[in-house]
Amino acid sequence: MNAALFRKELRDLLPSGFLSLAFGLSNVAQLLLEQVDSTPLGQTFYLLNAVTVVFYWLIAFAIGTGLAIREHDDRTLAFLDGLPVSRSRVFLVKCVVMSLLVLIGPLLELFAVGALHWLSRGSLDRELHGLLLVQAFALQALLLVNGLMLGAAFGRLRSLAWIAAGLTATALLLFIERVPRAALLDPMSLLDWEWTTAAIVVDGETVRTQIAVTLLAAVAAWHGFVRAGKGRPALNLSGPIASAAIVVATIATAAVVAMVVLRPFEDTVLADMPGGEGRYRFAPSPPAQTVTRHYRISYPSHEAEAALALATEADAVFERVHALLGLPPGDVIEVDASGSAPNTHGTAFLGRLRMELDSEVLAVLAHETAHVAA
Repeated sequence: MNAALFRKELRDLLPSGFLSLAFGLSNVAQLLLEQVDSTPLGQTFYLLNAVTVVFYWLIAFAIGTGLAIREHDDRTLAFLDGLPVSRSRVFLVKCVVMSLLVLIGPLLELFAVGALHWLSRGSLDRELHGLLLVQAFALQALLLVNGLMLGAAFGRLRSLAWIAAGLTATALLLFIERVPRAALLDPMSLLDWEWTTAAIVVDGETVRTQIAVTLLAAVAAWHGFVRAGKGRPALNLSGPIASAAIVVATIATAAVVAMVVLRPFEDTVLADMPGGEGRYRFAPSPPAQTVTRHYRISYPSHEAEAALALATEADAVFERVHALLGLPPGDVIEVDASGSAPNTHGTAFLGRLRMELDSEVLAVLAHETAHVAA
């Protein structure tokens, strides 16, 4: 019976899977427009928690809005009730099928990122970093299941679901401005992670909070599904006047959410527009410096975390490069980590180098150190 239910749900929800697949294929096609043998993991790993993942969350939320109410509204719930299975089991099968379908796109991108790294691997970074990819996918999976369950919980409001979700998001963002700790309740906080060659660094409290939010939303959706048709009939808002009012309210809510989301960037955006010269700008970050056995690294102080992480592994890179080249260690190399020439990650000079503190700093440092040593 579980297999039959699984096949039924797969047939019903397959269009949703195609939506996730299409979005994933478009992102993979964009990756393939670059030189495929020159895109190692250091250049593509950021895509696994970039803004595109937010769109996957929105797709999951939209699909989830029908999870708890579609069978009731389509009048197929009576047929399911005639089967020798409980509504709870039907709900569980729906959750599993929906989760698998929305994860098609992210899984496709994950394989593409791994394949491009395999084609681009070099002597300094041959490892596939499978653990990093698995950890990134686990965080993506949690985020998308979160979107599904929140969509299912809000979906009980039917045509009012998006209005309620937008107002909730607006209230949460405004509350976060007052109480920064409330950012734990923002699902997008799951994308606030950094990575090293060993593991992904993510706030454990954020993960635990989002797991709790997901479980609470799942319970609310489950309750709506098992109680569908057994209580008072839902309010009918399908008339032309009510539908038009809901559309207008939804658009207005979306505009309010956009204004709240974009407000922190207003001064920065307007300062770069014509006539915006009087707007506020942040002052340049003061310089800082750290010294290792083989490098003297100067960097903007606001990038101290990235610079100090580089410093911990810099000497190992230096010694490996010199060992590969068969050269004895030379003088200390001056490193300017405030940036590089346009369209480059690093630039080498006699006894010094410049570089950006981006996601592939170790590879850039090794490359430019080889030039300096040579």
